[in-house]
Amino acid sequence: MTFHPAAFRVGEFVKLASAETIRLLQTWHADNKVLYCEPSMDQYANKLVRVVQNAWPIPGVAYLLEEIISEERRIASIPGIWSEEAIVDHGLKVDPEISAGMEQYCQVASEVYTATADNDEGVGLVSIHDSDRRLVFCFRDKYAKYAADDVNRIARLRCRIAFEQYFGFDGHYPDRT
Repeated sequence: MTFHPAAFRVGEFVKLASAETIRLLQTWHADNKVLYCEPSMDQYANKLVRVVQNAWPIPGVAYLLEEIISEERRIASIPGIWSEEAIVDHGLKVDPEISAGMEQYCQVASEVYTATADNDEGVGLVSIHDSDRRLVFCFRDKYAKYAADDVNRIARLRCRIAFEQYFGFDGHYPDRT
C-alpha cells in the first residue's frame, strides 16, 4: 500500500468550515506566510464542495475545490488553495433527524481508532487498533512513525465510517446484525 497523507480524497464531497474559522485560518496563514488565501474565501463557508486536487507542499495538506451549482447544473472552481483545517467531514455534522440511530457511524474516528508504528524485521509497520485493542488494519511504510502520525491526524478529521472506508476495513459494531 502506498500511503497518501491527505485526509480527503480527490472526488470526495466535503463541507467547508464556518466563516469565522476560515477568517482565522486566513489570518494565521497570512501571518506565517504559509499559504496565500483569497480575500473572499469566507463566502464559501458551510458549503458542500468536491475535492479536485490534494497535495502537501506546505506544512499540512492543501486542496483545490469545486462547487456544484445545482440550479444551474454546472461546476465552478472555488478560488484559492484550501488548507485541511478549513475542510470538515460532512459525516460529522449530520442532521439529528437523519442521524438518529447512526451515532456510532458518525463519531470522530479518533475516539475509536489509534495508529502505532513498529519496526518489523527492519521494515516499518503501521498498525491501527480499535478501542478494544483489536488489530483492524496494518500496512508497511518506510517511514512508519510519520505514517502513524498521519493516520492519527486523519482519524481526528474523519467520521468513523469514512475512516474505515478510507483504509478499507470493516469496523466492529456490537449491535450490528
